[in-house]
Amino acid sequence: MLQKTLLILSLFLLNACQQANPTMPNDINITYQSGSVHADRDATTYISIAPSQPNWTYTHGKKFRFISKETGEYKTSNEILKTKTLSKAKVETIFKQLIKHNFYNMKPFYRDAEIMGGSIRSISVQSGKKEKKVSVSNVQQKEFESIVKSIKNIE
Repeated sequence: MLQKTLLILSLFLLNACQQANPTMPNDINITYQSGSVHADRDATTYISIAPSQPNWTYTHGKKFRFISKETGEYKTSNEILKTKTLSKAKVETIFKQLIKHNFYNMKPFYRDAEIMGGSIRSISVQSGKKEKKVSVSNVQQKEFESIVKSIKNIE
C-alpha cells in the first residue's frame, strides 16, 4: 500500500513539474503586430520570430497598405527593416515570458468598446497546427505589455 501511494505521489509531482515548466516547441513561430484599427491606408509594424533550424530568424518590418492609382484596388508592400539570427536560448526567454504572463489563458481580444478607431496590437504564437492569438485595442493589458516588452527587447 505504501509503495502504491508513493508511486501515485511521484507521478503527481512529475506531472505538476512538467506543467509548471513546459518545454518550448522546436517549431514555435511568434509574431507581434502593431497598427491602426482601420488600416486601409496605413502601415503595420511587425516582428516575426520564425524557426530556421537550428536557430530562429528575427525579422522586423513594416507592411504598407494603399490604394493603387492604376487599378483602384488595395495593394500591400513589405519593407524589412532588420533581420538577424536568434539562438534557441533567446527564443526560450520569450517563451518563458509567454508562460509566466499566462498568454495561453488570455482572452482572444481586449478592447475599449467606446473607441471606434485608434490602434490595435496582437501577438500570435504558432506551433504545428495550433495557434493562439491575443489582440489588444486601445487598452492596457499588463501581461500583454510584459510579453511585448520581451519581444521588442530580444537584442
